[in-house]
Amino acid sequence: MNRLCFWTGFSLYLVSFWLTALNGRHGVLAPESPSIADWAFDAFLAPLIFIHWQSVGALVEELTTAKVSFFLNGWINPVFLLVVILMLLDKTPKLTRVLRYVLLPMVAFCWITLLYQRAYPREGYFLWTIGMLLVLSSDLQKRFTKETLTRPLNLF
Repeated sequence: MNRLCFWTGFSLYLVSFWLTALNGRHGVLAPESPSIADWAFDAFLAPLIFIHWQSVGALVEELTTAKVSFFLNGWINPVFLLVVILMLLDKTPKLTRVLRYVLLPMVAFCWITLLYQRAYPREGYFLWTIGMLLVLSSDLQKRFTKETLTRPLNLF
């Protein structure tokens, strides 16, 4: 069941990159609504382009909630792909768990970006989010087997 959840989530995640991510009247400057791939690529490159045009000091001085949330959106996909690789390798479970918990609030920052851009999510965004959540929760089931429930709780 864990593998099915993992691969279903990863498939939804990949399919979402070709679907429309969001719509909005004022916030989206593109002539057509961007796909998840467009949105992720723009969010990843935006801080680098800003630093190239201005400077690192200007970036730090002009940090607002809107810019921080948009810049964090650019790192969701690289961190998610790193988590997927670490989950498949299963060599560093503690690092994988930490990155999974870091990734969840990063996904929540997308909503702040949507509010500031006056945009609303579409099917691509929902499939993208659901796919990531399925992958991130795919190994939760093996934690709650009969043998782990009888052992003492070890949080660290």
